[in-house]
Amino acid sequence: MYVDARPLRDEERAVVEQYASGAPDDASVAQWPEVRAAITAQIVENTRALPVDAAPMLHRAAPLAHLLREDAAGDASPSVAARELLMDEHGVTAADLHDFYAARTSPPPSGTWDVRLEGEALAQAERSVCEALDEFDAAPPATLQRLAELVLRPTYTTRSKYLAALERVVRVSGTLHAYDAADSEGEGDGSDAALDPPWASSRAASAEAEPIFSPIPFLHESDAAPAEPDAAPTQRPAGLAALGDAEAVYRVPDGRVDELDTAEAPETHGGLADHVEPLSAATS
Repeated sequence: MYVDARPLRDEERAVVEQYASGAPDDASVAQWPEVRAAITAQIVENTRALPVDAAPMLHRAAPLAHLLREDAAGDASPSVAARELLMDEHGVTAADLHDFYAARTSPPPSGTWDVRLEGEALAQAERSVCEALDEFDAAPPATLQRLAELVLRPTYTTRSKYLAALERVVRVSGTLHAYDAADSEGEGDGSDAALDPPWASSRAASAEAEPIFSPIPFLHESDAAPAEPDAAPTQRPAGLAALGDAEAVYRVPDGRVDELDTAEAPETHGGLADHVEPLSAATS
């Protein structure tokens, strides 16, 4: 796959600006299949414009780091004249030295600050982003706004970081149309459902549903009708059955035993409440 690098035309840039605004109209979204190829070409243009060897963004006092490092290591203290000479040479002021601490080790050699992308390595990284973007042939990705921002204003200073940011944006599965369709389900009924995010309806349904708690059968046996004489006895836990003691009684403990218990006093056991009451502040 080979993509020609070229900047956006004026009419294409206007559409991408709509995307970057976060509120694209239906007309601009409908132009996505035609604008997608132009966005891909602009991505390649932005990547090629970045330098192959990007210098790191260092502190203004970084030229004095080796002197400060020697001073901290207890070596021969550099002369004041040498420090002032370096400060004058690199335009470092006394304010720049405030709260500046030199690293204990020297920086790596020049050219190793970042992944070097050129030639086939660069083409492969660009191809990975462009092929992922081509998957959205009919509708733009849900991350359309961030994609447009990276296309129009590539603020990264290295090729690898810029392409990595694009990779995170295009490696999504949702499309913008999917969210629009979910929003439009509430239209036409006079409600504000269309203004809510797609997950709001499920939350509202959960709030109106019955509590998800259900009574534990053996805790609420005292509330049930007496068993028939020929009914099978209640199965006791294995620990009590193993005791073999006929007087061992399996009974409900005193007090509230769960969030739906309605004990009126600490020594009593109640029934099944119609609302949840936390047992303690830790469960509220």
